[in-house]
Amino acid sequence: MGKPSPAKSGERKVAEGAVTQKLSPAKVGAFKATTQTAKATYSFDTSAFIQSCRRYWPFDIAPTFWAALEKMIANRVIVSSYPVRQEIEEKDDALCAWVKAQGSLFRKVDMAVQARVTDILTMYPNWVDVSTGKNDADPFVIGLAMVENLIVVSDEIHGGPTNLKIPYVCGELKVRHLGLHDFMRQVGLRW
Repeated sequence: MGKPSPAKSGERKVAEGAVTQKLSPAKVGAFKATTQTAKATYSFDTSAFIQSCRRYWPFDIAPTFWAALEKMIANRVIVSSYPVRQEIEEKDDALCAWVKAQGSLFRKVDMAVQARVTDILTMYPNWVDVSTGKNDADPFVIGLAMVENLIVVSDEIHGGPTNLKIPYVCGELKVRHLGLHDFMRQVGLRW
């Protein structure tokens, strides 16, 4: 799949099947997202993107949802750590193409984030499975949130000391966490 072309005045390529669709300002405005701030607020996990695309709101069914995310990304309200991009790029699909078009979304791992990731993995040494790459990005999502005082957004639930998941680790580290639906409520996304 090739790189999607940038949207022009309300036109955007919907990645599944490369369907071109006009989005009127009123339709995009149906999502009343709080995107006026230039300071990042949310650190998105891989699961937030994958489940949104493949399970809840595919590009061809919910283009206004993705337009709202793009606006929040452009306004730097939503950010993510570069390892999230690497996880998404493992599958060459519509989401991979969409992610590649979101230039300002991903933050490279700096020394401050790396230090937090080291702390997290010291406390939870078995969280990342180095043989499979499972959960590779999770500590980086939380580390970024810790350094920049962000709210983590994922589609993971619960977890515990023997079944480590983002919500559990965030709770232990006193980092705010929201599921996708709570994130949508907080920013006022509705249709």
